[in-house]
Amino acid sequence: MGSLVGLLLEWTKESGVDTQAVRHRMRVVGITAREKNSPNVWRWQQRNEWAASLPRSVLRGVSVPSRLWDYLGNWQKKVARTNPRSRWADDEMQLPPRQVEHAEALRLALQLHELARTREEREIFSSSLAAETAMRHAWFRRLVSEVRLGRDR
Repeated sequence: MGSLVGLLLEWTKESGVDTQAVRHRMRVVGITAREKNSPNVWRWQQRNEWAASLPRSVLRGVSVPSRLWDYLGNWQKKVARTNPRSRWADDEMQLPPRQVEHAEALRLALQLHELARTREEREIFSSSLAAETAMRHAWFRRLVSEVRLGRDR
């Protein structure tokens, strides 16, 4: 993620775009495996130099149960090929993947997207959100309302 943020900021600089404005408009969400909360727990946004170059307000951490993290990172079929920095200049990376597992992942992503567009699913999701303590914040209440009504942000 640090390489991507660095590349984006370098590109804005070369393009003559206001880099500070881009830093403030960016949003970075880090998903980590949930651990017991303590002052000593590892927090990605505090341990990466690149994150220190961005305002704290643009960085968010979401912790998920370890089983979900393992599934998402290690077992879930992906819609794209693995793209480590060493392959960024590889011409093959410009082409869409054609392997069966990628097609299966795309089909599942489409099914989930279509399901999320149904009124029933939006009601279930927005009811779950409404039970969160974040409902005390106006921005969160607006988000829940938008989800319930099916408005795209």
